[in-house]
Amino acid sequence: MKDLSDEQLMILVNTGDVQMMRYLFERYNVRIYNYCLKITKNKTASEDIAQEAFYKVIKHRKSFNNKTFAAWIFTITRNLCIDYLKQNKTSTLNTKSLESNIDDISYDDNEKKESIEHLHNSLNKLSPTDRELIVLSRYEKLKYKEISDILNMSESAIKTRIHRALQKLKNHYFKSY
Repeated sequence: MKDLSDEQLMILVNTGDVQMMRYLFERYNVRIYNYCLKITKNKTASEDIAQEAFYKVIKHRKSFNNKTFAAWIFTITRNLCIDYLKQNKTSTLNTKSLESNIDDISYDDNEKKESIEHLHNSLNKLSPTDRELIVLSRYEKLKYKEISDILNMSESAIKTRIHRALQKLKNHYFKSY
């Protein structure tokens, strides 16, 4: 079953073989949790949102259309994150939404740690929309088509916006070095 694509597994889930969902869970669980964590900055909320996303996939499996599975589950997750942030009266993306807990990571080289901290500080200077585009494209490694499906925009608009966001990130990063 591991040879099947995400979409083929989802077709099996749609036809009643809900056990196939475990393979999709194995493939996406960590990615979905990490995405939530970058958006909410709350481990408990991220766990809950990730669990809710998979529950909604199963509950609404019949509404899965010919989008890629990745785009579909990230759309569900994004909407859940937005709902969480609204309920907690936070902006769409927390200004520290992309900071990682750098102290928990062991580094051989202090320069590398400083460089990563500087990158995260530069990311936090971007608008929430630009940060989200970079998270989806670079952190989550989604394709432009998948991001366009998630954000309901044309693929060419996504390419342009990501390019501009990366230019802004580059400017912020090198401006303070």
